[in-house]
Amino acid sequence: MEATMFRSKSFLNRGIAALPLCLLLGAGAGAQSRVDMRGVDPSQCDVYLAIGRALPPECQSAAPSTGVTTRGLGLDIEEGGAPGTAAGVAPPAGGTHTPPDVKEGVFTLQFALNSSVLTPQARAVLDKVAVVMNDPASAGAKFVVKGFTDASGSGETNMQLSMARARAARDYLVTVRGVAAASITAEGYGETQLLSGIGPNSPWHRRVEILADFRG
Repeated sequence: MEATMFRSKSFLNRGIAALPLCLLLGAGAGAQSRVDMRGVDPSQCDVYLAIGRALPPECQSAAPSTGVTTRGLGLDIEEGGAPGTAAGVAPPAGGTHTPPDVKEGVFTLQFALNSSVLTPQARAVLDKVAVVMNDPASAGAKFVVKGFTDASGSGETNMQLSMARARAARDYLVTVRGVAAASITAEGYGETQLLSGIGPNSPWHRRVEILADFRG
């Protein structure tokens, strides 16, 4: 099973692992953007910028703060290094812009080691994700919640754990936050899609990606 690969600080309690939540929106042709916010405690506008079909008026006056990848979480990575630098795109002056058809936002959830139970921090991030999903601008989007693990433990166990985490996130969005059940499904990938450039047991592999296609 997964091994603890970093020390917890700030509001991360001992024994709680950080699990990146990668929101990978869409695939194929069309305008694309990426915002990497692993390790960041995102604001609602941060989430809109990363995955929203369009920014609400309250988020159009200034660019959300996405430039610090470890703001708020206090992670002390022992192996694999820190996540990539955040890259946000501010809306143009005047508050109008054409949102990309494909967007990718990378966030962080927390799960206890070898657990699929959502922590309060994980639920707080999903609450903000749900606001974007439930926005009228997201009508017609199809979402897939994909769970992943690091390479420690058996392949079968990791596959089961990744599916359990994906279902936990999906079920919370549907049953607690009211995202339409028909618009969101869950898939588990275990250790089969490790991130490049970091060790195979790095905590950053333990993540959930939410794919959404706004193209209809």
